[in-house]
Amino acid sequence: MKSLELLERELVLKSAINRLAIKVELQNLETALRPAERVVGAVRAARPWLPVLAPLAGIFAARSLRHSGSVFSKAMGLLKWIQPLLGLWNQIKSYSAEAAPANQPSPSLKGPRT
Repeated sequence: MKSLELLERELVLKSAINRLAIKVELQNLETALRPAERVVGAVRAARPWLPVLAPLAGIFAARSLRHSGSVFSKAMGLLKWIQPLLGLWNQIKSYSAEAAPANQPSPSLKGPRT
């Protein structure tokens, strides 16, 4: 009987230690994700400006490609711009898909009936 009581106490203590370890890990995770939350917040704040900023990014990319160099270096320069913009586009697209209501009626192509 005494060994069962000791085993129970041991399990209770291990459980308490595991709960504290999980709590510390969650706090570490929250701390690590704070910069990502700021970036997502900035992207959401910049979302209305993306139709204006996208052409400007294209202009800057074209200007950087105008310098003399091989076709390979120009392609790599273009890839340098496309990859982050594609990632940003996918984030915005997934956010807008989540934000749109699921039961939204489809717009009618026909005008009002008279």
